[in-house]
Amino acid sequence: MKKAVVTGIFGQDGSYLTEILYNKGYEVHGIIRKPLSQNTKRIAQYLFGKEIKIHTHEIDLNEYRDVVKLLAELKPDECYHLAATHYSSSTSQGERKKIACTLYENNIRSASHLIHGINEVSPKTRLVLAGSCLMFDGTSQSPQTELTPYQSNSLYGLSKIAAAELARFYRDTENMHFSTVILYNHESPRRGSSFVTQKIAEQVVLIKEKQKKEIVLGNMDSQKDWGYAKDYAYGMWLMAQADSPDDYILSTGVTHTVEDFLRLAFQAVNITGWKNYIRLEPSYTSVGQAQLIGNADKAYRKLGWKHTIKFDELVTLMVQSVALHTLD
Repeated sequence: MKKAVVTGIFGQDGSYLTEILYNKGYEVHGIIRKPLSQNTKRIAQYLFGKEIKIHTHEIDLNEYRDVVKLLAELKPDECYHLAATHYSSSTSQGERKKIACTLYENNIRSASHLIHGINEVSPKTRLVLAGSCLMFDGTSQSPQTELTPYQSNSLYGLSKIAAAELARFYRDTENMHFSTVILYNHESPRRGSSFVTQKIAEQVVLIKEKQKKEIVLGNMDSQKDWGYAKDYAYGMWLMAQADSPDDYILSTGVTHTVEDFLRLAFQAVNITGWKNYIRLEPSYTSVGQAQLIGNADKAYRKLGWKHTIKFDELVTLMVQSVALHTLD
């Protein structure tokens, strides 16, 4: 039986990955840090309700001795580092400033401790490190590939760049099986309510049930390369199975606007004249960034990765899941 460690196990990506690993016969260990958010609590309850056996370890990834101790005890075959400190597009500039230092330090320190810990006490462990398309949010190149130089205008992107470069350093100098997955926007019914996609899905259902009259957004023109989180979790598993470690972009290569998402969400509940339910509030508008479109050809060719659902199907899935109170 293979053994895997997943950080952020009760997040959107971690939960899908956990199901994949469990169904493939792995012994799954999750690193958690309390208190859990409301979204992580509901995901945890959902997984336990499906009788998925998970071994949880409450440790602080910022404490190197604790990380090393756990790795030395488990000697996992694979480790997936998905936990991160971040904020959503709806987070105010004031709140972003408050958590800036914590965000940067937590993301770098947690990745560093896992990378150094694996190298020190469990060198056969294969590590998949979660990166982000925000590693490219300062670039002028579009679409982006794995050869696009990292350039970020965000602290989150910078923290992910630092972690990816450290993983690459150990891959090259110590021959470690360390890979970074550069994740473009990916959604699912397990997405937290602070993200615009889940916010829309939830509020469209409330409007259908006549419990809400409008949705307030910054603008409808913002474009994202949106995919399905479950597909991206499977891509991470494929990366850990590859003979050689490498960095991969997972994306759709197609962008859609928030307006596209809104139109399809209202369509899923058979509401016409949907623009009458939208109020734009300019103060909600996020700072502009580069056109983030990923080219995932490398993952298609080398990993045999693929998408299982289209954008319109993803939107419908999210809305119907809210209506049915499920996280499938």
